[in-house]
Amino acid sequence: MAAEPLLQIERLSKSFHGLQAVAEYHLALREGEILGIIGPNGAGKTTIFHLITGFLKPSLGRIRFLGHDITGATPPHIARLGLARTFQNIRLFDKLTVLENVTVAAQLHTRYNFAEVLTSWPSFRGKERRVVEESLTLLDLLGLADQRERRAEALAYGDKRRLDIARALATRPKVLLLDEPAAGTNPHESDQLHQLILTLRRQFALTVVLVEHDMRLVMNLCERLQALSYGKIIAVGTPEVVRQHPQVIESYLGSSGSAPAAVP
Repeated sequence: MAAEPLLQIERLSKSFHGLQAVAEYHLALREGEILGIIGPNGAGKTTIFHLITGFLKPSLGRIRFLGHDITGATPPHIARLGLARTFQNIRLFDKLTVLENVTVAAQLHTRYNFAEVLTSWPSFRGKERRVVEESLTLLDLLGLADQRERRAEALAYGDKRRLDIARALATRPKVLLLDEPAAGTNPHESDQLHQLILTLRRQFALTVVLVEHDMRLVMNLCERLQALSYGKIIAVGTPEVVRQHPQVIESYLGSSGSAPAAVP
């Protein structure tokens, strides 16, 4: 008997004032896989992430994560269950340091009582120390440890992207949703991101969903793809199958009849 998918989505739909942004979206996400979602701008990719993580309420459909119905649940509740995300438009606490950005997220699973906070009991200091140690470990993994005291607003764009990933990892996710993590990167940085995602999956036993326009990254990294157009799935399968699908070629990759090849 096959295991229940980590994330099961059925008939997920969202309309904005009569405009159908997502229509009948479905997904059965398998543990450990790296799934890519592709499509032109306005295809509904980021809207799907917003719906899954509680930043938008669906007009129709159901979302189940680890056996829990999370349809319409709040973002903190969903994050505590183990589903984290990054953002296409990076949302950092600009005035906080790099380290503080991660410790805020790491505290999601830390429980304090009023008395230990008020009196700074040893138990409180021990919890705070563990949060900082965990955060520093993540910053070291993401290559940001030497910038831990800098304000987030002072980081270079690529470093902000990595800090966003570190902050998502600090919530201890089982599923990580990455929204255009390669945006603004050059081919070398994209290759580094490819290796980083593989490392994170192995080290943290992650399942990854990737929304991305970098077709070189998508074709080489993802094991399965969904292609969207106008909020609807038009193709599902391996990268090789999807890149050859006529509707994908026409609506996303161009109507010339050719699709980008994966690069070793």
